[in-house]
Amino acid sequence: APPGFSSGTAWVFPLVGPLEHGVLVTPVAFGDKGPYLFVIDPDASASSIDQSLAGELGFTTALGPRLIDESDTSRQTKVAEVPAMSVGTLTIKGRIVTLNEDRAFATDGRDIRGVIGRDVIADSLVFGFDRDGGVAFLATQESFSAPAQAIRIGYGHAVMQRGDRENPTAGGPTGAVPRRVAKVMVNGVESRLHLDLGAVQSQLTSDRWKASRL
Repeated sequence: APPGFSSGTAWVFPLVGPLEHGVLVTPVAFGDKGPYLFVIDPDASASSIDQSLAGELGFTTALGPRLIDESDTSRQTKVAEVPAMSVGTLTIKGRIVTLNEDRAFATDGRDIRGVIGRDVIADSLVFGFDRDGGVAFLATQESFSAPAQAIRIGYGHAVMQRGDRENPTAGGPTGAVPRRVAKVMVNGVESRLHLDLGAVQSQLTSDRWKASRL
């Protein structure tokens, strides 16, 4: 497990509205404050929090690096030091998170106050979720056994270049992260698409509609 994780080999956290088939949402607490609703996005390079919530919790803030966002614009980032946060049975200590504009991720009428990103949903761990059971989990690779009915999907990695619309990267203190790219057949035509566990709707850029006979 990454540094700062509480002991154990598996951690479980509840999902909010799991049967609505929307984005994955979970409650997050900071010490004895909260819970606050956060979106789970395994493609965000780092976790993030609303500026106003960071102020309410008294977190130390500072300017972060300048990063290129998905609109190919250089933006100054701000970061906050989070002493500890709890997600279900998992407690993480000593994290630097990005500051968001307030309510930037509000969805389905819910007051979303931040994002759980790849510093928590780490590549060294197994991440999964069960909408019927209303839970998500993280586990070490050694402790995880795939269900008998599981389907294996192979993927490669791609990192956004400036102006690349197909493989955008989420900004954060750690910069660009590689996207998981899988081979997909759309109407019998092979395409390479981003395997996005944080998105609700599948998408295909309009310049590929004709070739895919859409």
